[in-house]
Amino acid sequence: MANTVTEKAPEVTDLAGVKKLTTLSRSSIYNLASARKFPKPFKIIGTSRTVWKVSEVQAWLEAHLVRVGSPQAADNSKAGA
Repeated sequence: MANTVTEKAPEVTDLAGVKKLTTLSRSSIYNLASARKFPKPFKIIGTSRTVWKVSEVQAWLEAHLVRVGSPQAADNSKAGA
């Protein structure tokens, strides 16, 4: 009997899901991805669907969240001025 390994498919989300998770606009998501500062999307073969791996979006969000009032938040607000 053959030993079959079943891989769990990654959880994916569409643009609406990424926007909801990050609160970023469509253009911000694509601009950041183009600049290699946000996870790049995937195409599902045989469809016109564009999706992101939820784990990659969550990891990006964790790496970019800064608590309000922290020194990093103050530095970030100065950079945007």
